[in-house]
Amino acid sequence: MDEKKLRLLNDFQKLSEGKSSEDMIPLVLAFMEKAKKENITFSKDEISVLFEEARKGMSS
Repeated sequence: MDEKKLRLLNDFQKLSEGKSSEDMIPLVLAFMEKAKKENITFSKDEISVLFEEARKGMSS
């Protein structure tokens, strides 16, 4: 995986840890906007993994 993509994913994972589903919405939108600005695209599989990992780290 591309280094820029990995860095962005790691940043997202750190920021999403312990967040509620309500707090995740603006975080995901900001993440997507940052990726777009940096011309980083994700496959459907990568997006699925991203959301699965975010779900694991969310608080109830």
